[in-house]
Amino acid sequence: MADDRMTRRKAMGLRRKRWGEVSWPGFTLIELLVVVSLIALLISILLPALSAAKESAAITQCLANLGEIMKAAHTYGNDNDPTGYGSYPTEPWHLGNPYGGVTATLCSEWVYGGFQTSIDHPYFGAGGDWQVYLTELRPFTKYISPGSAGKTYIKSFVCPSDKSHIESYQDDYGVVPDRNDRYGSWEIQGNSYPINWYWYDEPSWAQADGPTRYGCSGIAQMSKRGSDMLSKKVGGSAAEFPLFWEDTMDAYMHDAKPPDDSEGPSKLQVLGIGWHRKVSVYSAGFFDGHSDYRFYDTRYTRGPGYNIRPGL
Repeated sequence: MADDRMTRRKAMGLRRKRWGEVSWPGFTLIELLVVVSLIALLISILLPALSAAKESAAITQCLANLGEIMKAAHTYGNDNDPTGYGSYPTEPWHLGNPYGGVTATLCSEWVYGGFQTSIDHPYFGAGGDWQVYLTELRPFTKYISPGSAGKTYIKSFVCPSDKSHIESYQDDYGVVPDRNDRYGSWEIQGNSYPINWYWYDEPSWAQADGPTRYGCSGIAQMSKRGSDMLSKKVGGSAAEFPLFWEDTMDAYMHDAKPPDDSEGPSKLQVLGIGWHRKVSVYSAGFFDGHSDYRFYDTRYTRGPGYNIRPGL
């Protein structure tokens, strides 16, 4: 009797192999393929949702960072402005070479905060303020990360979606910003969020000191406008003026001009893509202290709900 059962089992095994079935008990090759296909289908459905959720979390963190930077801007202004207006930190970190004789060959809009870097700038090379000024020498450090020093990484200055270094330069009007995906902006500049210094390019302001935008001398004129800017940006208008923004928005604002063509048309006329993957949608922090993630027409210096220069 036992021999008969063994014979039948062997015959069943041969039939399985003959019909292309695996010899694993309870599962056929077709069944396994169906299961694998279902798993692949579920993954293809879930991945976009997971990616969207991850990006949503990154936006939330980005806005939280900007909110923290705006609070530091208010506090720093109140602590350091002798006029009593609460001047914003428009350019205090270079004036009078305040840091023990340390001199940078180039000045940037990222160094109010952030941290010292060791990577040479892809465009300017070495010797800029991003490499020279230690973390503890930057005005906002004591408000955002007390005790940080040297090349300490400070999370509050890094957007989670900052994965590319992109910017325009002084003489590149009408040129689409370059992308360097090897480094993030924070790796190059030590900060994902530059200050809005495009208001400084206002022609009527650019006469007195003969400013040199990327040289440290002439740019000092910007510091004289802190209290003046704030006095013009009280109440509702303060909510329309972005003071800090993500690096990609900074790049595309480079060629921005008034929409009435009073300074001539913008040569670029292109809407870029922000770090969070949407066309002309960026994160920014405003004079009144709030931060927002929304559409900005980066071709112009003003538009619905915002402008980038005081008095416009």
